[in-house]
Amino acid sequence: MIGNVLIDFIDDARAFIETYCQALEFRPGTGGSPDLDRVVRLRYADAFEERAGQWRIASRLVVIDHEHWQPSPASDTATAGCRLTGVRGEHDPVVQLRRSLGLR
Repeated sequence: MIGNVLIDFIDDARAFIETYCQALEFRPGTGGSPDLDRVVRLRYADAFEERAGQWRIASRLVVIDHEHWQPSPASDTATAGCRLTGVRGEHDPVVQLRRSLGLR
């Protein structure tokens, strides 16, 4: 999830961009350990350059400001039946809903 973005132009062809983000990760348990959710709050510190009329990332620094692990409610069998699980591709519930509404 992308949050605030700060753009500082250094000159006509270079910029520094700081972007706040939040990432969520599900990690299935193994060997009897519980499923876990990981929440990471991070920032991208990017040096951008204009090349042939297009802005591109020249270098990136990833800074993790906060990380939190917790047992995943996805392993809660009492609520599992009311959740849909996202997947990449044609079988994703949102892709199917969009198609049913005539959207691509």
